[in-house]
Amino acid sequence: MLPAVIAVDLGQTRCHGVVASLSGEVLIEDAYEIPPAADPSPALVQCVADLRARALAERVPLRAVVVGVAPEAYSDPVRSGGLQEVLAEHVAEPLLVDVNVNLRAAGAVPAAATPDAAALVDGAIVAALELTRGHRALPAVFDATQALDLLRTVVRIPSVTGDELFLGGVVAGELRALGFDEVALDEHAPGRAGVWGVMRGTGGGEGLLLVGHLDTGSAEGWAERWHGHEQEDPCSAAVIDGELWGRGAANGKAGVAGALAAVQVLRQGRARPRGDVTVAFAAGDDGAGAEALLARLRGGGDPRPTFVVALAPTALAVHPSHPPGGHPVDMPQAARLRAAVRSVRPEGETEGAPLWSALPLVTDLGIPAASFGPGDAEVSDTLDERLDLRDYLDSVLALAIFIAEHCDVSD
Repeated sequence: MLPAVIAVDLGQTRCHGVVASLSGEVLIEDAYEIPPAADPSPALVQCVADLRARALAERVPLRAVVVGVAPEAYSDPVRSGGLQEVLAEHVAEPLLVDVNVNLRAAGAVPAAATPDAAALVDGAIVAALELTRGHRALPAVFDATQALDLLRTVVRIPSVTGDELFLGGVVAGELRALGFDEVALDEHAPGRAGVWGVMRGTGGGEGLLLVGHLDTGSAEGWAERWHGHEQEDPCSAAVIDGELWGRGAANGKAGVAGALAAVQVLRQGRARPRGDVTVAFAAGDDGAGAEALLARLRGGGDPRPTFVVALAPTALAVHPSHPPGGHPVDMPQAARLRAAVRSVRPEGETEGAPLWSALPLVTDLGIPAASFGPGDAEVSDTLDERLDLRDYLDSVLALAIFIAEHCDVSD
Protein backbone atom coordinates (compact mmCIF):
# COMPACT_ATOMS: atom_id res chain seq x y z
CA MET A 1 0.00 0.00 0.00
CA LEU A 2 1.25 3.47 -0.86
CA PRO A 3 2.05 5.84 2.02
CA ALA A 4 -0.54 8.40 3.06
CA VAL A 5 -0.86 11.76 4.78
CA ILE A 6 -3.41 13.26 7.13
CA ALA A 7 -4.62 16.60 5.78
CA VAL A 8 -6.85 18.91 7.80
CA ASP A 9 -8.48 22.15 6.67
CA LEU A 10 -9.18 24.24 9.77
CA GLY A 11 -11.86 26.83 9.15
CA GLN A 12 -13.84 29.12 11.42
CA THR A 13 -16.65 26.67 12.11
CA ARG A 14 -15.48 23.34 10.69
CA CYS A 15 -12.48 21.06 10.89
CA HIS A 16 -12.38 18.91 7.76
CA GLY A 17 -9.84 16.09 7.56
CA VAL A 18 -8.88 13.30 5.20
CA VAL A 19 -6.37 10.47 4.97
CA ALA A 20 -5.09 10.31 1.41
CA SER A 21 -2.44 8.26 -0.35
CA LEU A 22 0.35 10.03 -2.19
CA SER A 23 -1.29 8.89 -5.41
CA GLY A 24 -4.25 11.16 -4.57
CA GLU A 25 -6.79 8.57 -3.44
CA VAL A 26 -9.02 9.62 -0.52
CA LEU A 27 -8.99 6.70 1.93
CA ILE A 28 -10.76 8.15 4.98
CA GLU A 29 -12.69 11.37 5.52
CA ASP A 30 -14.21 13.06 8.58
CA ALA A 31 -15.33 16.48 9.82
CA TYR A 32 -15.90 18.19 13.18
CA GLU A 33 -17.89 21.28 13.96
CA ILE A 34 -16.26 24.16 15.85
CA PRO A 35 -18.58 26.28 18.05
CA PRO A 36 -18.49 30.02 17.28
CA ALA A 37 -15.55 31.83 18.92
CA ALA A 38 -14.36 28.57 20.49
CA ASP A 39 -10.79 27.35 20.78
CA PRO A 40 -10.21 25.16 17.68
CA SER A 41 -7.54 23.02 19.37
CA PRO A 42 -9.85 20.27 20.75
CA ALA A 43 -11.54 19.75 17.40
CA LEU A 44 -8.20 19.66 15.58
CA VAL A 45 -6.64 17.19 18.02
CA GLN A 46 -9.73 14.95 17.95
CA CYS A 47 -9.88 15.02 14.16
CA VAL A 48 -6.22 14.03 13.78
CA ALA A 49 -6.45 11.37 16.50
CA ASP A 50 -9.54 9.75 14.98
CA LEU A 51 -8.11 9.77 11.45
CA ARG A 52 -4.85 8.29 12.68
CA ALA A 53 -6.61 5.55 14.65
CA ARG A 54 -8.72 4.57 11.65
CA ALA A 55 -5.66 4.58 9.38
CA LEU A 56 -3.73 2.32 11.75
CA ALA A 57 -6.71 -0.02 12.04
CA GLU A 58 -6.71 -0.34 8.25
CA ARG A 59 -2.90 -0.73 8.18
CA VAL A 60 -2.38 2.44 6.19
CA PRO A 61 1.26 3.68 6.49
CA LEU A 62 1.13 7.36 7.47
CA ARG A 63 3.90 9.86 6.72
CA ALA A 64 2.81 13.32 7.81
CA VAL A 65 0.13 15.58 9.21
CA VAL A 66 -0.48 18.86 7.43
CA VAL A 67 -2.98 21.43 8.64
CA GLY A 68 -4.26 24.26 6.52
CA VAL A 69 -5.32 27.22 8.64
CA ALA A 70 -7.91 29.38 6.90
CA PRO A 71 -6.40 32.90 6.75
CA GLU A 72 -9.74 34.60 7.38
CA ALA A 73 -10.24 32.48 10.50
CA TYR A 74 -6.85 32.39 12.24
CA SER A 75 -4.61 35.01 10.72
CA ASP A 76 -2.75 35.66 13.96
CA PRO A 77 0.65 33.89 13.64
CA VAL A 78 0.79 33.47 17.42
CA ARG A 79 -2.51 31.62 17.31
CA SER A 80 -1.38 29.29 14.52
CA GLY A 81 1.94 28.76 16.30
CA GLY A 82 0.00 27.70 19.37
CA LEU A 83 -1.85 25.13 17.28
CA GLN A 84 1.49 23.75 16.13
CA GLU A 85 2.57 23.21 19.74
CA VAL A 86 -0.74 21.62 20.72
CA LEU A 87 -0.65 19.22 17.78
CA ALA A 88 3.00 18.32 18.33
CA GLU A 89 2.10 17.22 21.87
CA HIS A 90 -0.48 14.77 20.54
CA VAL A 91 1.29 13.40 17.47
CA ALA A 92 4.23 11.10 18.07
CA GLU A 93 6.96 9.95 15.71
CA PRO A 94 7.29 9.12 12.89
CA LEU A 95 4.75 11.64 11.63
CA LEU A 96 5.99 15.06 10.60
CA VAL A 97 3.71 17.97 11.44
CA ASP A 98 3.20 21.34 9.81
CA VAL A 99 0.52 23.90 10.57
CA ASN A 100 -0.56 26.96 8.61
CA VAL A 101 0.12 25.26 5.29
CA ASN A 102 -1.78 27.02 2.52
CA LEU A 103 -3.67 23.95 1.32
CA ARG A 104 -6.11 26.08 -0.61
CA ALA A 105 -3.43 27.75 -2.69
CA ALA A 106 -1.65 24.45 -3.36
CA GLY A 107 -4.93 22.82 -4.30
CA ALA A 108 -6.05 25.76 -6.45
CA VAL A 109 -9.06 26.51 -4.25
CA PRO A 110 -10.40 30.09 -4.15
CA ALA A 111 -9.97 31.68 -0.73
CA ALA A 112 -13.72 32.17 -0.26
CA ALA A 113 -14.62 28.58 -1.18
CA THR A 114 -14.80 25.53 1.03
CA PRO A 115 -12.37 22.96 -0.37
CA ASP A 116 -13.76 19.56 -1.26
CA ALA A 117 -11.83 16.40 -0.46
CA ALA A 118 -10.12 16.22 -3.85
CA ALA A 119 -8.78 19.77 -3.68
CA LEU A 120 -7.77 19.26 -0.06
CA VAL A 121 -5.81 16.17 -1.06
CA ASP A 122 -4.04 17.97 -3.90
CA GLY A 123 -2.85 20.63 -1.50
CA ALA A 124 -1.94 18.11 1.18
CA ILE A 125 0.27 16.09 -1.14
CA VAL A 126 2.11 19.18 -2.33
CA ALA A 127 2.59 20.30 1.27
CA ALA A 128 3.60 16.86 2.55
CA LEU A 129 6.19 16.32 -0.17
CA GLU A 130 7.64 19.74 0.51
CA LEU A 131 7.61 19.03 4.23
CA THR A 132 9.50 15.78 3.80
CA ARG A 133 11.77 16.97 0.96
CA GLY A 134 10.36 14.29 -1.29
CA HIS A 135 12.04 11.22 0.16
CA ARG A 136 8.90 9.92 1.83
CA ALA A 137 7.53 9.35 -1.67
CA LEU A 138 10.10 6.56 -2.14
CA PRO A 139 7.48 3.82 -1.63
CA ALA A 140 5.80 4.98 -4.84
CA VAL A 141 8.88 3.96 -6.87
CA PHE A 142 9.74 0.82 -4.89
CA ASP A 143 10.01 -2.17 -7.23
CA ALA A 144 9.50 -5.25 -5.06
CA THR A 145 10.27 -7.60 -7.97
CA GLN A 146 13.77 -6.18 -8.39
CA ALA A 147 14.40 -6.39 -4.64
CA LEU A 148 13.35 -10.04 -4.62
CA ASP A 149 15.53 -10.77 -7.66
CA LEU A 150 18.56 -9.44 -5.77
CA LEU A 151 17.75 -11.69 -2.82
CA ARG A 152 17.37 -14.77 -5.01
CA THR A 153 20.63 -13.98 -6.80
CA VAL A 154 22.75 -13.91 -3.64
CA VAL A 155 21.03 -16.90 -1.99
CA ARG A 156 21.60 -19.05 -5.09
CA ILE A 157 25.37 -18.50 -4.94
CA PRO A 158 27.09 -20.82 -2.42
CA SER A 159 29.38 -18.91 -0.06
CA VAL A 160 30.21 -21.24 2.82
CA THR A 161 32.87 -19.76 5.10
CA GLY A 162 36.18 -19.75 3.24
CA ASP A 163 34.61 -19.61 -0.23
CA GLU A 164 33.13 -16.11 -0.59
CA LEU A 165 35.15 -14.85 -3.57
CA PHE A 166 32.61 -15.58 -6.32
CA LEU A 167 29.72 -14.00 -4.41
CA GLY A 168 31.96 -11.03 -3.63
CA GLY A 169 32.58 -10.52 -7.35
CA VAL A 170 28.84 -10.61 -8.09
CA VAL A 171 28.10 -8.10 -5.31
CA ALA A 172 30.87 -5.82 -6.57
CA GLY A 173 29.26 -5.90 -10.00
CA GLU A 174 25.88 -4.97 -8.53
CA LEU A 175 27.48 -2.00 -6.74
CA ARG A 176 29.00 -0.76 -9.99
CA ALA A 177 25.64 -1.12 -11.75
CA LEU A 178 24.03 0.96 -8.98
CA GLY A 179 26.44 3.80 -9.68
CA PHE A 180 28.82 3.52 -6.73
CA ASP A 181 31.79 5.79 -7.35
CA GLU A 182 34.34 3.43 -5.83
CA VAL A 183 34.12 -0.36 -5.61
CA ALA A 184 36.81 -2.67 -4.27
CA LEU A 185 36.93 -6.47 -4.10
CA ASP A 186 39.44 -7.41 -1.41
CA GLU A 187 40.73 -10.97 -1.59
CA HIS A 188 42.60 -11.04 1.68
CA ALA A 189 43.15 -14.83 1.67
CA PRO A 190 42.75 -17.55 -0.99
CA GLY A 191 39.03 -17.82 -1.76
CA ARG A 192 38.15 -15.25 0.90
CA ALA A 193 37.00 -11.79 -0.16
CA GLY A 194 35.19 -8.77 1.13
CA VAL A 195 33.57 -5.95 -0.84
CA TRP A 196 33.76 -2.22 -0.18
CA GLY A 197 31.81 0.44 -2.07
CA VAL A 198 31.37 4.19 -1.74
CA MET A 199 28.65 6.32 -3.28
CA ARG A 200 29.90 9.88 -2.94
CA GLY A 201 27.34 12.39 -1.76
CA THR A 202 26.73 15.76 -3.35
CA GLY A 203 28.09 17.43 -0.18
CA GLY A 204 26.75 18.70 3.09
CA GLY A 205 25.13 15.52 4.42
CA GLU A 206 26.10 12.97 7.05
CA GLY A 207 27.87 9.76 6.05
CA LEU A 208 26.47 6.27 6.62
CA LEU A 209 28.11 2.84 6.66
CA LEU A 210 26.13 -0.34 6.01
CA VAL A 211 28.08 -3.40 7.07
CA GLY A 212 27.34 -7.09 6.63
CA HIS A 213 29.00 -10.39 5.73
CA LEU A 214 29.06 -12.68 2.70
CA ASP A 215 29.67 -16.09 4.24
CA THR A 216 27.20 -18.69 5.45
CA GLY A 217 27.38 -21.69 7.71
CA SER A 218 27.75 -25.20 6.36
CA ALA A 219 24.83 -26.77 4.50
CA GLU A 220 25.72 -30.25 5.75
CA GLY A 221 22.58 -32.33 6.28
CA TRP A 222 20.31 -29.91 4.40
CA ALA A 223 19.72 -32.05 1.29
CA GLU A 224 19.04 -35.10 3.42
CA ARG A 225 16.61 -33.20 5.66
CA TRP A 226 14.60 -31.86 2.71
CA HIS A 227 14.99 -34.73 0.23
CA GLY A 228 12.07 -34.74 -2.18
CA HIS A 229 10.91 -31.27 -1.15
CA GLU A 230 11.04 -28.02 -3.12
CA GLN A 231 13.78 -26.66 -0.84
CA GLU A 232 16.02 -29.75 -1.15
CA ASP A 233 18.85 -27.67 -2.67
CA PRO A 234 20.19 -25.31 0.05
CA CYS A 235 20.79 -22.71 -2.68
CA SER A 236 17.41 -23.12 -4.39
CA ALA A 237 15.90 -19.91 -2.99
CA ALA A 238 12.56 -21.71 -3.11
CA VAL A 239 9.59 -19.60 -2.06
CA ILE A 240 7.04 -21.54 0.01
CA ASP A 241 4.09 -19.87 1.76
CA GLY A 242 5.63 -16.41 1.55
CA GLU A 243 9.05 -17.51 2.85
CA LEU A 244 12.30 -17.90 0.91
CA TRP A 245 14.34 -20.95 1.90
CA GLY A 246 18.09 -21.39 1.66
CA ARG A 247 21.38 -21.37 3.53
CA GLY A 248 22.17 -17.79 4.47
CA ALA A 249 18.69 -16.52 3.58
CA ALA A 250 18.19 -15.10 7.07
CA ASN A 251 21.74 -14.76 8.35
CA GLY A 252 23.85 -12.66 6.04
CA LYS A 253 22.36 -12.67 2.57
CA ALA A 254 19.13 -10.86 3.45
CA GLY A 255 21.28 -8.01 4.75
CA VAL A 256 23.49 -7.94 1.67
CA ALA A 257 20.58 -8.01 -0.77
CA GLY A 258 18.56 -5.60 1.35
CA ALA A 259 21.31 -2.98 1.35
CA LEU A 260 21.68 -3.22 -2.43
CA ALA A 261 17.92 -3.04 -2.90
CA ALA A 262 17.60 -0.01 -0.60
CA VAL A 263 20.16 1.92 -2.65
CA GLN A 264 18.32 0.77 -5.77
CA VAL A 265 15.12 2.38 -4.41
CA LEU A 266 16.97 5.70 -4.01
CA ARG A 267 18.23 5.47 -7.58
CA GLN A 268 14.75 4.70 -8.87
CA GLY A 269 13.47 7.78 -7.06
CA ARG A 270 16.30 9.85 -8.57
CA ALA A 271 17.39 10.74 -5.05
CA ARG A 272 21.09 11.47 -4.58
CA PRO A 273 22.28 11.59 -0.96
CA ARG A 274 24.23 14.65 0.14
CA GLY A 275 26.24 12.48 2.53
CA ASP A 276 28.42 9.52 1.47
CA VAL A 277 26.85 6.05 1.53
CA THR A 278 29.41 3.33 2.15
CA VAL A 279 28.78 -0.42 2.14
CA ALA A 280 31.20 -2.99 3.51
CA PHE A 281 30.56 -6.71 3.24
CA ALA A 282 33.27 -8.64 5.04
CA ALA A 283 34.03 -12.21 4.02
CA GLY A 284 32.68 -13.34 7.37
CA ASP A 285 32.39 -12.47 11.02
CA ASP A 286 35.44 -14.54 11.87
CA GLY A 287 38.74 -12.91 12.75
CA ALA A 288 40.28 -12.57 9.28
CA GLY A 289 37.30 -10.99 7.60
CA ALA A 290 36.50 -8.69 10.49
CA GLU A 291 40.08 -7.52 10.91
CA ALA A 292 40.34 -6.63 7.23
CA LEU A 293 37.30 -4.40 7.54
CA LEU A 294 38.52 -2.85 10.77
CA ALA A 295 41.92 -2.06 9.22
CA ARG A 296 40.17 -0.33 6.32
CA LEU A 297 38.15 1.85 8.70
CA ARG A 298 41.22 2.76 10.72
CA GLY A 299 43.22 3.61 7.62
CA GLY A 300 41.53 6.96 7.17
CA GLY A 301 41.54 6.79 3.40
CA ASP A 302 37.79 6.33 3.13
CA PRO A 303 35.07 8.70 4.36
CA ARG A 304 34.36 8.30 8.04
CA PRO A 305 30.65 7.71 8.64
CA THR A 306 28.67 9.30 11.45
CA PHE A 307 26.50 6.20 11.91
CA VAL A 308 26.71 2.49 11.15
CA VAL A 309 23.94 0.00 10.48
CA ALA A 310 25.13 -3.56 11.09
CA LEU A 311 22.91 -5.75 8.91
CA ALA A 312 21.83 -8.65 11.09
CA PRO A 313 18.75 -10.87 11.54
CA THR A 314 16.90 -8.80 14.17
CA ALA A 315 13.35 -9.31 12.80
CA LEU A 316 13.33 -5.55 12.02
CA ALA A 317 14.06 -4.57 15.63
CA VAL A 318 16.72 -1.87 16.11
CA HIS A 319 19.46 -2.69 18.61
CA PRO A 320 21.75 0.28 19.46
CA SER A 321 25.40 -0.26 20.29
CA HIS A 322 26.71 -0.33 23.82
CA PRO A 323 30.17 -0.19 25.41
CA PRO A 324 31.79 -3.42 26.61
CA GLY A 325 30.03 -4.52 29.79
CA GLY A 326 27.65 -1.58 29.60
CA HIS A 327 24.04 -1.01 28.69
CA PRO A 328 22.69 -0.12 25.23
CA VAL A 329 23.06 3.56 24.43
CA ASP A 330 20.11 5.01 22.55
CA MET A 331 20.79 7.73 20.04
CA PRO A 332 18.90 9.97 17.62
CA GLN A 333 19.99 7.89 14.63
CA ALA A 334 18.57 4.69 16.13
CA ALA A 335 15.31 6.50 16.90
CA ARG A 336 15.21 7.70 13.29
CA LEU A 337 15.71 4.16 12.04
CA ARG A 338 12.89 2.92 14.28
CA ALA A 339 10.67 5.69 12.93
CA ALA A 340 11.46 4.56 9.37
CA VAL A 341 10.42 1.01 10.29
CA ARG A 342 7.16 2.24 11.82
CA SER A 343 6.44 4.36 8.76
CA VAL A 344 6.53 1.21 6.64
CA ARG A 345 4.99 -1.12 9.21
CA PRO A 346 2.31 0.74 11.22
CA GLU A 347 2.08 -2.00 13.86
CA GLY A 348 5.71 -1.27 14.76
CA GLU A 349 8.78 -3.42 15.24
CA THR A 350 8.69 -7.10 16.00
CA GLU A 351 10.79 -8.51 18.80
CA GLY A 352 14.14 -9.90 17.79
CA ALA A 353 17.78 -10.18 18.65
CA PRO A 354 20.85 -10.12 16.40
CA LEU A 355 22.72 -13.33 15.67
CA TRP A 356 25.69 -11.63 14.04
CA SER A 357 26.74 -8.04 14.44
CA ALA A 358 29.71 -5.91 13.42
CA LEU A 359 29.07 -3.57 16.35
CA PRO A 360 32.31 -4.42 18.21
CA LEU A 361 34.21 -3.40 15.08
CA VAL A 362 32.76 0.07 14.93
CA THR A 363 32.05 0.93 18.55
CA ASP A 364 35.78 0.58 19.22
CA LEU A 365 36.23 3.41 16.72
CA GLY A 366 33.71 5.60 18.52
CA ILE A 367 31.11 5.48 15.74
CA PRO A 368 27.45 5.25 16.86
CA ALA A 369 25.90 2.06 15.51
CA ALA A 370 22.88 -0.20 15.62
CA SER A 371 22.01 -3.69 14.40
CA PHE A 372 19.02 -4.00 12.09
CA GLY A 373 17.65 -6.30 9.42
CA PRO A 374 15.10 -8.93 8.45
CA GLY A 375 15.34 -12.54 9.49
CA ASP A 376 14.74 -14.72 12.54
CA ALA A 377 17.91 -15.50 14.48
CA GLU A 378 16.34 -18.71 15.81
CA VAL A 379 16.31 -20.33 12.36
CA SER A 380 19.58 -18.84 11.10
CA ASP A 381 22.23 -21.46 10.28
CA THR A 382 19.75 -24.28 10.96
CA LEU A 383 18.21 -26.78 8.56
CA ASP A 384 15.03 -24.69 8.72
CA GLU A 385 16.64 -21.42 7.60
CA ARG A 386 14.17 -19.27 5.73
CA LEU A 387 13.17 -15.62 5.40
CA ASP A 388 9.74 -14.03 5.58
CA LEU A 389 9.47 -12.03 2.36
CA ARG A 390 7.20 -9.38 3.85
CA ASP A 391 9.86 -8.71 6.50
CA TYR A 392 12.51 -8.50 3.80
CA LEU A 393 10.59 -6.05 1.62
CA ASP A 394 9.62 -3.92 4.62
CA SER A 395 13.27 -3.79 5.69
CA VAL A 396 14.37 -2.64 2.23
CA LEU A 397 11.90 0.22 2.16
CA ALA A 398 12.59 1.24 5.77
CA LEU A 399 16.34 1.26 5.10
CA ALA A 400 15.88 3.34 1.94
CA ILE A 401 13.85 5.91 3.88
CA PHE A 402 16.44 5.96 6.66
CA ILE A 403 19.33 6.46 4.21
CA ALA A 404 17.46 9.34 2.60
CA GLU A 405 16.84 10.98 5.98
CA HIS A 406 20.27 10.39 7.51
CA CYS A 407 22.30 11.32 4.44
CA ASP A 408 19.83 14.00 3.32
CA VAL A 409 18.72 13.39 -0.24
CA SER A 410 18.72 15.95 -3.03
CA ASP A 411 15.90 15.34 -5.47
